[in-house]
Amino acid sequence: MSRQKQGGEETMMSSLNETIEREEREELEKKGGGSSSHSSLKSLPGMVVLLRILGSTVPQISWTAYLISILYVEYRTRKEKENASIGMDNLNA
Repeated sequence: MSRQKQGGEETMMSSLNETIEREEREELEKKGGGSSSHSSLKSLPGMVVLLRILGSTVPQISWTAYLISILYVEYRTRKEKENASIGMDNLNA
C-alpha cells in the first residue's frame, strides 16, 4: 500500500511541476518574453552569443563613425581653403 501511495505522490508532483512550468511560460509570454523558442536567449549561452555579437559590432560602428568624422573634417578644411583662395583672388583682381 505504501508503494501505491508513493506512486500517487510522484504522479501528483510531476503534474504539479508541469503546471508550474506551464504557468511560468504563460507569464513570460504575457510579459513579452516570447515563446519557449526565445527562452534560450535568456540562458547563459544565449547571453554569451549576444555579448559576442555586440562586442564585435560596437567597435565596427565606432570605427566607421570615427572615419566618417575624420573625412568630414578633411572635407570642411579643404572647402575653407578653397573659399579662402577664391576670396584672395577676388581681392587681387
